[in-house]
Amino acid sequence: MDDQKIRYQPESLDILMEKTHFSKFELKYLYQCFKQNCPSGYVTREQFIAIFRSFFSIHRLSDATQYAELVFNTFDDDRNNRISFSEFAILLSLFSKGTLEQRLEWLFDLYDCNGRGYIVEEDHITKLDRDKSGKITRAEFIQGCLSDPNIITSMEVLRSVW
Repeated sequence: MDDQKIRYQPESLDILMEKTHFSKFELKYLYQCFKQNCPSGYVTREQFIAIFRSFFSIHRLSDATQYAELVFNTFDDDRNNRISFSEFAILLSLFSKGTLEQRLEWLFDLYDCNGRGYIVEEDHITKLDRDKSGKITRAEFIQGCLSDPNIITSMEVLRSVW
């Protein structure tokens, strides 16, 4: 079926208000902006990567394609290769209004590419493995991040999104 013919019907405002930190007014505004840019009601993987790459090129940062793939996967909760408004609003709420611990949980999920519940050496995060088991649990990850001022500072940048 053609993507243009598939229309997404978002969850009710009341349900989204329960799942996010946004008010009804904020959700309505976000939805208007989202629909204006994504008339089908979805952002495809390709669209997301193009947007993400253009953002990074504006800021003169390196090619962010691989990072964009990881970020897309955290947005695409139902793994259908599209981001719905609900998925977008829930994660945007976490970035902009979530606690530091909630944002660190998202960061853990970003690096736990396979959804195993732990990060292994091949995931390039060996310094956080406090018990030297070769795996980093969510608790070790969050504790390690909370004790690193550079990570805390970079996580605060996410708050400035909204």
